[in-house]
Amino acid sequence: MYDDLLQNVTELIYEQQCKLGYAHGVLRLYYPLSSLNRLLKTDLDAEGMQAALSPLSGSVDALGPIAVTHAGERFCLSLGPRAADWVHENAPKDGFLPALIEVVRRHGAAMDDVLSVFFRFSDRVTVEQKPDAEFDVLAYFSDGVPDGFRYCFTCEGEHITYHRLTADDYNDLYPER
Repeated sequence: MYDDLLQNVTELIYEQQCKLGYAHGVLRLYYPLSSLNRLLKTDLDAEGMQAALSPLSGSVDALGPIAVTHAGERFCLSLGPRAADWVHENAPKDGFLPALIEVVRRHGAAMDDVLSVFFRFSDRVTVEQKPDAEFDVLAYFSDGVPDGFRYCFTCEGEHITYHRLTADDYNDLYPER
């Protein structure tokens, strides 16, 4: 039941470590109820989700225990240092995400530089211009390899920023796109 959620937790920790570096310590990840329902393939209200996630308070594989709290429909998953340590020790040190973050953090990077990272890792890339949206460019791997996230890029002067969403969360936020 928890496989997709735990995979997502691991991916979020990995992204955080790629951006900020490894830090031994407690991590807090925040999820809206709708995202948790999609990841768990449920249709629960907030109290039902709190109950469904209560087994995570025990040790969860290599990540250790996960404390779950919520305020309304916003959930906080609090993970002990063991989770950060495990991701740091087991996640790839190279690959698509570190390469993408390396380009995005570079001052003066162009959108072509960003998109070249996608095409370096696959020839099955979808790129859509979204000038009327909250972002400029949507890019993702059409077959979900090496990852299934949707990347929403915005050009802000000399910098490019991005939001990384699951396909379902993207479709929920931008249903007409």
